[in-house]
Amino acid sequence: MAAADATRTAVLGNFRLEYQKEPPDRQAYSWYDRLFFKGHTSIECDPQFWSQVETLIETRIASPLRPAQTELATQLIK
Repeated sequence: MAAADATRTAVLGNFRLEYQKEPPDRQAYSWYDRLFFKGHTSIECDPQFWSQVETLIETRIASPLRPAQTELATQLIK
């Protein structure tokens, strides 16, 4: 996967999450999704994860990337 515009995109984090039990909202997904995309559907239903995402985005909006950081992000994506 590549960013549409690498000069305006930066990776804010790379997180590995493991769930001991299924989040309650995950029951809304089909059995197929719950079985084969377990981690993905769990993350989608995890309010704590989305709170972290929101914090990361708000932090970057408050202090945008400097040109050197944007250039480094571009090199890392290639």
